[in-house]
Amino acid sequence: MAPARVRLVRKEPLMTRLKNYLNPWDFLLWASEELNSNDLEDVYKQWSIPIAILLNSIFMIARANSGGERGSSGDDVFGDYHERRGSGWLVWFVSAQMI
Repeated sequence: MAPARVRLVRKEPLMTRLKNYLNPWDFLLWASEELNSNDLEDVYKQWSIPIAILLNSIFMIARANSGGERGSSGDDVFGDYHERRGSGWLVWFVSAQMI
């Protein structure tokens, strides 16, 4: 019998192996597969209504405690609102940039 020949396998260089290991596209591909898996659909169905109720409750509490409009005699939905032009943060940002 002839002696068994040793199979020679050439390894990739270290830098190539590191680049392949740290490739961000592999992580993004994995994340995409996880987000599109059927397992998460069950979790989404289970948690969608409680999360919606929680977020709406937080929004209503924030609206109730925001101070509201001062000097108005009710909630005038269709009336013209002439007291203030624009939003507060936009006016602040524009005035801060003008200085």
